[in-house]
Parts: sequence; structure tokens; C-alpha cells
Amino acid sequence: MTAGIERYFQFAKCVRDEDGRGDRQPEFTQLDMELSFVNRDEVMAINEQLLINIVTKLFPEKRIQQVPFPRISYKDAMEKYGNDRPDIREDKEDSNLLAFCWVVDFPFFENTSKSDNPDAQGEWTYTHNPFSRPIEEHMSNLMNKENVGDILTTQYDICLNGYEIGGGSIRNHSFEALSKVFELLGHSIETIESDFGHMLQAFKLGTPPHGVSHGDLIA
Repeated sequence: MTAGIERYFQFAKCVRDEDGRGDRQPEFTQLDMELSFVNRDEVMAINEQLLINIVTKLFPEKRIQQVPFPRISYKDAMEKYGNDRPDIREDKEDSNLLAFCWVVDFPFFENTSKSDNPDAQGEWTYTHNPFSRPIEEHMSNLMNKENVGDILTTQYDICLNGYEIGGGSIRNHSFEALSKVFELLGHSIETIESDFGHMLQAFKLGTPPHGVSHGDLIA
């Protein structure tokens, strides 16, 4: 994005650097997209149309439950379904029913304190990644390092029948704002410069607003 490439995509062979889980294969193929000068809704719309076309053209026997795909906040998903990858199928016995949904408005940070005391102080860590941008209404909280646990991010996940199949976010392209994220995560000014200085320098040169999307094709 900093180099002036407005949009690109790639089909990437990936090795997952995560813990082993039944729905997380160690090797998979992924579709990556990055787009400059977009907002969250525009990135989601591109991915939604892609998924609709894949289903209707390659799997005509399948039926998509709802178009446009419904959007569910992280808070509502956790309260109603108990997880952030809800299975919203009206008929779970129908093998041809595909129920896509978006999960949005994720908390940006979580506290590492394991105490039952709500006033206990731990350290802050990120819930998805440190590079997402907060929603605009919460940018001042980030810059002032206030109400950290209430900050929502521009992260979006796409789910299908109870599985997360992709996601992304609007990236934090501001040098000052991203530095604040690293400070909240406990990095010193010296560590920020030594570990992330190459990226922050690029942002100083005028990296445009941009959004990303990652979708697992073969998991």
C-alpha cells in the first residue's frame, strides 16, 4: 500500500502458527486481499459477493439462507450463541442449507488478569491482532489510553454454519495511533522502535487507509 499499489490479491499457501484444533489445519490455502481507500462495509461487500458467486455457480444445489448476510455484534453472538462463530441455520438437518453471517464490533483489547476481582490489574493484550484500527468513535480512547477495555475494533469475521471461514479489518495506517497500541501492550519506546520501526517508518511516509481480508479456501 505504501508503495502505491492500490489493490492486490493472492492465493497463498500457508502454514498456521497456532495451537492445534479440529477446525484449524496446519497447512491450508488462503485468499488474501488488500485494498486502499476502503471502509469496512466495502471490504465486506466484495467478500460477500464472492461467496455468493462461488455457491450459486459451483454448488447450485446449495441454498443460502439469507442475502445480504446478517450482521451480528460480538456481544450479541456471545450472549445468544455462546461463541463468536454462530451457527444460525434455521434447519440444521438440511445439508444443503448455508447460513453465512458476519460478526463485527469485536473488543480490541482484553486484560490478562485471571482474578475474579473486576478491579484486578493485569496487562493488556489484543484479541485478534495489534494492527487493526479502532472504530472512529473509539479512536480518542486509544490515543488517550482511556476506557481501554471498551474500545471496539474494525475487525470483521465471516462465519458459515458455525465455522469461521475468513475475516479481516481496516488496518491502522497512522504512525501515532499504532504506536499507542504498542504502548498499551507494554512495549517501551525503545522496543517499539527496534521491533516495529521499519513498519512505522513506512507509515510516516504516507501509507493510505486500507483494509484487508483473509479467507480459507482449503483448510
